Amino acid sequence: MLASHLGPAVYRTEVAVQHSADQTRDELLTLVNLGITVVDVAVEHSVYGKLRGELRISSFVQVNEFLERIASGRSHLLSELTEGRHTHTLEASTELLLERARDELQRLGFLLPVTEPEPYTQSAGTPARGR
Repeated sequence: MLASHLGPAVYRTEVAVQHSADQTRDELLTLVNLGITVVDVAVEHSVYGKLRGELRISSFVQVNEFLERIASGRSHLLSELTEGRHTHTLEASTELLLERARDELQRLGFLLPVTEPEPYTQSAGTPARGR
């Protein structure tokens, strides 16, 4: 668990998930019902790189307000750019709540596996970078 302690009773972690636009309500309500604040959303765009949007959603009312703004047609989910793949920064008062959030996202089939970056290996005959 990559959780960092931010001072008085606030823990933070990042999760990678994938789901359809129709499943956004389930994702957000699951998290806020556990006492989680969804700080932001980010996607890795093939042209623009990392795109991040601040959310600060921590209640049922805020979930509904966010989804109403999306449903109005004036905006779209960032995850629509990446076939539903995105990350969220999550905050909670305990690490246990963050673990429960991961467990619930896994149960829903949304949580993506954590992958380690591939080490750079030089092919035979290929010059090393910077030479």
